[in-house]
Amino acid sequence: MTTWDVHKVKADHNEQFADAVSQMNANGASFLDWEATTLFYAAVQLVDAYLAKTFNEHPTKHVERERGKPRGRSQLVDQRMHLIYTDYRQLQSLSTIARYCPDRQVTAQEVGRLWSQHYQSIKAMVDSVT
Repeated sequence: MTTWDVHKVKADHNEQFADAVSQMNANGASFLDWEATTLFYAAVQLVDAYLAKTFNEHPTKHVERERGKPRGRSQLVDQRMHLIYTDYRQLQSLSTIARYCPDRQVTAQEVGRLWSQHYQSIKAMVDSVT
């Protein structure tokens, strides 16, 4: 399997899990934090697939510097995928809040926007290079 394929398979896997959590939430569960988090990690895999195929870039961290140049995923998304940078940051931000801010509850409206706006924008950009 190519790097592209590996990342796409993992993205699909993470998206399926996010969708399963979404279905549980729709049936009364309260796992919005996990829905946001798994959706962000699906987006990470989509971004990694795009960067690998289009630019032969393989980030291993969200933020990283190599020989004075920014090489982390967030920096590469900003530089190489600027059109979806805000979408990526929204997913990353809500995922971080969900994981590290126990006094701040993620809302269904926020997670809905992640799916309908931000994740779909990233997915469309990545799908455009298939």
